[in-house]
Amino acid sequence: GKATNSAATSQELDHVSGKLQRAESEIARLTQELSSLRSGSESSSAALEASRLEATKAQALAESLQRELDARSDQGSSLQQEVSKLSRELSEVQQEKLALQGQVKVAERDLGLSQKELEAARATVAKSAKLQKALQTSIQTLHENAKAIRSTQAGIRSHCQTQVRSITDDFIPLRERLLGVVNDHNELNRRYVELFEERKKLHNLVLELKGNIRVFARCRPMKDHEKKDEPKGERTISADSQDDTKLGVYSEVDQRRKWFDFDKAFLHGENQQQVFEEVKPLATSVLDGYNVCIFAYGQTGTGKTYTMEGPKEDPGLNTRCLQELFAIKRQRSATADTSVTISVTEIYNETIKDLLDSNKNKKLDVRIEKDGSVGVSNLVERQVDTVEDVQASM
Repeated sequence: GKATNSAATSQELDHVSGKLQRAESEIARLTQELSSLRSGSESSSAALEASRLEATKAQALAESLQRELDARSDQGSSLQQEVSKLSRELSEVQQEKLALQGQVKVAERDLGLSQKELEAARATVAKSAKLQKALQTSIQTLHENAKAIRSTQAGIRSHCQTQVRSITDDFIPLRERLLGVVNDHNELNRRYVELFEERKKLHNLVLELKGNIRVFARCRPMKDHEKKDEPKGERTISADSQDDTKLGVYSEVDQRRKWFDFDKAFLHGENQQQVFEEVKPLATSVLDGYNVCIFAYGQTGTGKTYTMEGPKEDPGLNTRCLQELFAIKRQRSATADTSVTISVTEIYNETIKDLLDSNKNKKLDVRIEKDGSVGVSNLVERQVDTVEDVQASM
């Protein structure tokens, strides 16, 4: 960048020097012309004085001729003409003198302007010379820095060559060790696939042993208006402290408690997360290729919506299962490419409705697939990648 500035400054110096030379030549020309004009002016003044003397002589001659006019009328007429001619010549000389004086003033003004331009050009030359000196100093410094950098580069190059030779000598044993690591990695991958398949079988075997169809019961807290109807001395709902699969319901009519068995019973003190832990493994089964269905059943006001959806700050099974499903999907992204689609249907008065399709008159039928599964034909499906995508489709 500084080398470019130096070249530009040299060009500017050459331009200014040429301009200065032209200005000095113009000043010399104007000075010579002024001298010539002044010389011409002096010559004109002398001629004017001579003309005045001649006019005086002519006047005297005219007076003499006037006295002789009566005697020499013919000669007097010619002399009068000569006097008129001399008067005209005198007037022309005076006009020429005025013109020369005007040219002298113009020349003096042009000379003053040329001197100002010359002073400005000299100031520019001085400034450019100072800048050139500073640039030369900077260029010298850059040359010194470049020399130091070349010396450093030579040292680095020598060091790198030494290191390359050392690495080359160690490359063969490193290559053998790398091949061993690659083989170990391939073996670990093979074992991982085997263990993954074994884990999937064992996981779903455990779920089958628990029961392909499991029924949970969840009791909600009693409302204020229900507490006054509770039998005295007996709780309407109770659990077996030794068995979390039993619920007892006291009948005031029969004056006895009836016990019911479930796969799991949740009392009103157990929260959403505890309920989710019982169905959490089903999210893994979904990604293992198994069909899973979770639904809530009960009369109005028993807490189905709270258990399945829940409030935003404490979501229910729907949101928690989806969060677990997408978390497992991300964990397996390095070894499996999985896509998730969603469809939403409603069965009302024995009529199936596609809630993702704006066409409410579309015909939908239940059908049995080739693999034995049951599905609904012609449903709209949307690909989803996050829980938020699912919630936006609902």
